[in-house]
Amino acid sequence: MSITAKELAQKLNISAAAVSMALNNKPGVSPQTRLRVVEAATKYGYDFSKIHDKAENKSNWNTVYFLIFKRYGTVVADTQFFSELSQSIDEYCKHSNLHLQIKYVSDFKNPSQLIKELLANNCKGILLLGTEMTESELAYYANSNIPLVVLDTYYNSTNCNFVKINNQQGAQQATAELIRAFGNDIGYLSSSFPIVNYRERYTGFLDTVREYGFSSQKIICHKLTPSLDGAYSDMCDILLKNEPLAKGYFADNDLIAYGAIKALQ
Repeated sequence: MSITAKELAQKLNISAAAVSMALNNKPGVSPQTRLRVVEAATKYGYDFSKIHDKAENKSNWNTVYFLIFKRYGTVVADTQFFSELSQSIDEYCKHSNLHLQIKYVSDFKNPSQLIKELLANNCKGILLLGTEMTESELAYYANSNIPLVVLDTYYNSTNCNFVKINNQQGAQQATAELIRAFGNDIGYLSSSFPIVNYRERYTGFLDTVREYGFSSQKIICHKLTPSLDGAYSDMCDILLKNEPLAKGYFADNDLIAYGAIKALQ
């Protein structure tokens, strides 16, 4: 049974007006609230067709979909990076007279059905947050004939447009600073989830360690959950076991770093 907008507002402890503005992609709510409402609506089975049925002149819309691919639920959490990314997309779409729809994607087994839905809803283009995607999953969207830009990941053999962080170069620069501060007594706080970005950062880290003439085999590495609470809990376990520690660490992401710092303090 689907949930109503009023029931959704009660669950989230926000006003029904805020839920309506978020679901209909109208101004008046923050990007963070909009994403929270859309995620909850998807989770509780809200009937999004109600929104489409109410829309006027639907055929004249230039609708862009921001698809947020979620596998683990922590990597694309509501961090500052994620909030600023979604806010920038929202602002530029308004400036360009584009109608933005935000949708969480968690059905990995039936992407073809989603593509059909997007085409039926006059989708003119897709912005896909692919942080947690595999190459095979991305291929369904790359072959959909809908204009596509993939954010925050990259696969060389997939023919589409990507916007990504230079993970390897950034990691090299950060590791050089770490070595200047602590010499070879450094460690790595690694994500327990396999993500392309993290793999590239680890490569940059190792490249710099070897460039300075240090052995990568002696680097202390801890695997932590890539969320603040998860990293904190994992690091507490490491400390309780009296595992060897380094003087300074490179962390795969900010949440891992914050969680580890909290545990160390």
